[in-house]
Amino acid sequence: MGWFSKKEEAPKKEAAPQKNGVAKLDLVEQELNKAGLKHQRASLGSLEFIETGFSGEKTTVKIRFIAVGNDGEFKILSDDFAKFPDEKLVEGYTLANELNRKYKYVKFAIDNDGDMTAQWDLPDNVPNEAVGRTGVEILIRMFQIIDDVYPEVMKAIWS
Repeated sequence: MGWFSKKEEAPKKEAAPQKNGVAKLDLVEQELNKAGLKHQRASLGSLEFIETGFSGEKTTVKIRFIAVGNDGEFKILSDDFAKFPDEKLVEGYTLANELNRKYKYVKFAIDNDGDMTAQWDLPDNVPNEAVGRTGVEILIRMFQIIDDVYPEVMKAIWS
């Protein structure tokens, strides 16, 4: 029997990526439970989110997985982890731009009150079976980045 006589199987069709942000939260929550990571599920108006916190060598920060409506928009957003006083905003904006160039997927921003946050958008094309695992991996990586840049942020505020 030659290789050409074997019956070929049709390629398995991958499930379409999850479009509902709340369903993505369910998958992330399952993975957080599996990993034994403490978290809390809540909602605020039309926003559903999961909140968790991490303490590292340099800082402690809360991070939320946020589902925005049913269009599949899904964000991972930190609480503010630093506050730039008015007289240091220029240094803060400069640092945020430098960090945004250095870290491709994490977006650092400073709001009108001078609070610095970080955000990472979950890619739309993540297959359903990987949403939870990918979300938790991004969460951990995002926290590691925040913890790594924290001394630079403090230096910009206090120098």
